[in-house]
Amino acid sequence: MSVYSGVPTFLLFLFLSFQSISALAENTIVPLPEPLTLKVALAQVTDKHPDIVGKFAALSLAEAELAESLSEDDATLDLLLQGRHIEPAERALNQQHNDSRAKLILHKTLYDFGRSSQSVTAGESFVESREKRLQLAKVRKQKEIMQRYFDVLLADLQFVVDDEANSIRFVRFDNDKERHELGVISDVELLELENAFQQQRLKRQRSEDRQRQTRARLALAINRPDQLSAELETPAFPGNKTPLPEYKQLLKEAHNNNLTLQSLDDELDALQSYRKAAKSERLPRVYLQLEAAEYEREIGSRDPFTAILGLDVPLYQGGRTSALTAQASARIVALKARYQSADYKLRQDILETMQNIQTLLLQAEQGEVLGDYRDLYLDRSRAHYELEMQTDLGDAMTEQSAARLFSMRTTLDLAIARETLVELTGNPAYSAFATMVDPNPSTIKELP
Repeated sequence: MSVYSGVPTFLLFLFLSFQSISALAENTIVPLPEPLTLKVALAQVTDKHPDIVGKFAALSLAEAELAESLSEDDATLDLLLQGRHIEPAERALNQQHNDSRAKLILHKTLYDFGRSSQSVTAGESFVESREKRLQLAKVRKQKEIMQRYFDVLLADLQFVVDDEANSIRFVRFDNDKERHELGVISDVELLELENAFQQQRLKRQRSEDRQRQTRARLALAINRPDQLSAELETPAFPGNKTPLPEYKQLLKEAHNNNLTLQSLDDELDALQSYRKAAKSERLPRVYLQLEAAEYEREIGSRDPFTAILGLDVPLYQGGRTSALTAQASARIVALKARYQSADYKLRQDILETMQNIQTLLLQAEQGEVLGDYRDLYLDRSRAHYELEMQTDLGDAMTEQSAARLFSMRTTLDLAIARETLVELTGNPAYSAFATMVDPNPSTIKELP
């Protein structure tokens, strides 16, 4: 008989339609906007991103292990059923052969001298460590997406430069062929000029290829491999020239906020608690056990109900406890070494990143001067061209585009360097985007 029998047709239709729409909504991927913005690209970093799934699974595993530790002291209820046939002793008053029995046993550990609490503490610290690793993976994925996004912007500008240079080379080579026909230049000179044109033509083709390649890398980074964005919006960088504090201040912030160090520190706490729990294996346990029994064969020594308050004292466990303690101690030593290495690397990375930012700020000033110079030079070349004087207008246009590329590359490199500093110190105030990027991103803030 159908489960839908008796249901009005129109209600059944509405229910099935709703189910179909819900399933379709779950599987529908909203297309990326055109032009693509950096904010939208960064928003693609979710727990379902393939580069994040592994870290999220590690967190889920740690949470499951914590749940297991929390349940170690839970009461247990067991049912024992035994079908038994015996040959009673000749002097036994009850000569019945059926000695079957059923027992219901409730067992609860009342106190274990800290063993379970240490396991729980270790599990909690391990969960915190995995949470910070997940946050760090998202931070690094966002920075990778920024880099891929910027690569596309630079590839487009590089193509403009190479395309303009190619057009100029083509016009000049076409003029040179006429000069060759008039005998002004020799065959060797013409071939030399044609080779220069072919080199520039190849350079343009490679720039065009790079446009597609960088877009493909960006699509993979944002988990949209089949959606290559034709146009990208250039973001604003209001915080690019924000001054930085001294190295010692940056290092202090890093020691307080760096996710890598925090994750290792939490993992160290977990291992130390695990070691304490291992040592507690030697300690006794106080437990309560309640038994309710039913016996087929009745004799005087059998009780239908028993309550036991017991003390379980381990007298000998072989080398198990010592082995567990030694394993935890060895892991602690190794982890402390990893922490120190991470701290050393952090110190050097902060120094190099800070100096890189300072150098790029100087380079940005140079880019501004270069841009002004190329703008004025182009104006002068255009004026000469309009006066029908000998001019290098084509070269001036190409050099102006190259100057814009230089300035944009500097701006984008500076933005990436600042995001690296945000990752190292955990302080979003150093971001090139001011309030857009969260150092521990769960959401992307609004663009200024």
